[in-house]
Amino acid sequence: MKKIIISSMLMLVASTLISFAQDQDSHTYPITENGEQLKNVFLKTALLNSGNSIFINGVSGGESRGFIEKGGKLYFSSRKSNNAPHDAQIFEVDGASGSLLNTYDLPEALYSGLTFPANDIAIDNAGNIFISNMVTASGEFRITYIDLSKSPVQGETILSTTLSGRYETFEVFGDIKNGDGFILIPKSSSNVISKYNVTSGTLNTIPEEITLSQFYPASLANIGQGPRLHIVSKDYFYADGTLGDPVLYDM
Repeated sequence: MKKIIISSMLMLVASTLISFAQDQDSHTYPITENGEQLKNVFLKTALLNSGNSIFINGVSGGESRGFIEKGGKLYFSSRKSNNAPHDAQIFEVDGASGSLLNTYDLPEALYSGLTFPANDIAIDNAGNIFISNMVTASGEFRITYIDLSKSPVQGETILSTTLSGRYETFEVFGDIKNGDGFILIPKSSSNVISKYNVTSGTLNTIPEEITLSQFYPASLANIGQGPRLHIVSKDYFYADGTLGDPVLYDM
């Protein structure tokens, strides 16, 4: 599938979060061309914490890899737990203050046999929440729907596939659980993205392959590790990685 680069933009990537130090960014940011005003709500940084690393709920920072927003709350996936025998957790944080609201232990059945469980988290347009593990060389990559309203947390496997290579993240669009949509899974340090289509809540296990042909800077051959996708619509998505800048692609 031929890819057409639409545009590229610089993004400010902020390290996260949670410390006891509270403050706000006092800088006044200019209004964007779309009339949007960027304003800091809360600021938690090692610079305000005597230089000490900032952890969520005592779990080392490198273990909490992704987050989503739902109903004014932030949900962080953590592939390490501070509550044995659990190996993975979800942290619920107040979006207005940065305060930790809840910690959800993920049952072992949701990630048994997987490497680096709960490495990433995503939310579809219907508000359904999903987690995935990370594959570093080869193995099972599993995307699981999780219901945080149930105690213990309940889940359902949406996709289980054996992959070769490094796979760290994923993104969803539409209503993956009960309607139509698709899942995008980028392969790290490559130009390949797998697209799994979903119809009436049923996933097609045979993916389409999207090949990215151009990057920014133009000298790049792939997007690097830690790829991040942001789906704008059924036709467009941004792709970003460690090597270059985010670029908007037309599917």
